[in-house]
Amino acid sequence: SQGDLRERMRRERLLERGREGQRFFDLVRWGLLSDAAGIATLRSRDPDFDQFRVGVTQVLPIPRSETNINANVKQNDGY
Repeated sequence: SQGDLRERMRRERLLERGREGQRFFDLVRWGLLSDAAGIATLRSRDPDFDQFRVGVTQVLPIPRSETNINANVKQNDGY
């Protein structure tokens, strides 16, 4: 089925290109980082996602020096 084929393609990309720095972009493109179900799938096979929180872990904090310079810059939520 289409779902099975997509899952096989995801696994193949993980195995073949795992060390090339493409995994994050694949996870974003496939929508696995945007909802709790996707994160649960990733947690089941990769313990690195145990601390991942949807909506918070996806963004980085803005340095305080930048927020001090520009009053229009608001810190990202969760920091």
